[in-house]
Amino acid sequence: MCVTKESEFLCGMSNCSWSSCREGCTKDVFQCSHIFVNYRKDTEGLLANVNHTDVDQIDHMTWDVVDARLYPNVKGCGYPPTVNCTTFNNDYSTPGRTFPCYYSKEQPLLVITSLDIKGVKEDLAYAIVIPWGSFLVSILYLLNTYVGMRKPDAEDDQPQEVSSAKASKEASNYSLRSISKTINQGMNKLRGEPDDKGGHGGGNGGSGFKRGHPTSPSMLGTNLLLAPASLPQVHPTRRTTLPPLERTPPLPRPASSHREPTETSFQEAEFVERPST
Repeated sequence: MCVTKESEFLCGMSNCSWSSCREGCTKDVFQCSHIFVNYRKDTEGLLANVNHTDVDQIDHMTWDVVDARLYPNVKGCGYPPTVNCTTFNNDYSTPGRTFPCYYSKEQPLLVITSLDIKGVKEDLAYAIVIPWGSFLVSILYLLNTYVGMRKPDAEDDQPQEVSSAKASKEASNYSLRSISKTINQGMNKLRGEPDDKGGHGGGNGGSGFKRGHPTSPSMLGTNLLLAPASLPQVHPTRRTTLPPLERTPPLPRPASSHREPTETSFQEAEFVERPST
């Protein structure tokens, strides 16, 4: 049986190093209650429901432990509705109040008002089984997943390397074909021939190049893939030959044999008779 000997309510963190009741087990305490009790074994029930109105009489009685700290549970804290500090302080803070209590054999100054052995065992079982069970399940899963894995053989990687080399070779060939096709299209546009899409390289306007006519370097521009000098080498059969130059007949000679040369054309100047000296 326990009897409340003294109780006090304090403010300030320096005064609240501990509290008989605290709502919330993680927050800082700025207001606290200190409830001190005396207790002794009462197998015959002599102190049951006997409240002492005279507090001085408590000091003259025989007690097993004096000035023990009273808590609602072992932790001294909790959350509503399980722990309500207002109700707890109203019920146990009055000096001379007698009530049954539970004390600790390891810490005699620790006294609690209620004790549920079955609930404590269940909480302890859940705290052990759930975390360790999850840990073991994770280990078994990892073992089951990775136990059958092995390093790849060198022979298994060889076909993949061959296929990669083949793919690289095909890509280079495709690039060469694309470049060659671009060059051929540019040549067709220069010659005015239709390309592989059916269009004419020179177009229908006056800016295009006609087939069969020679093209000067100034008309080709500077951004062509091939120089104009290489065109006859690519298609020698399409070389255009100019007709030979023809000489015009000479003019008739004048009547007089002595005549000064006059201004004549290119053809006439060849047959003018020079004066004799």
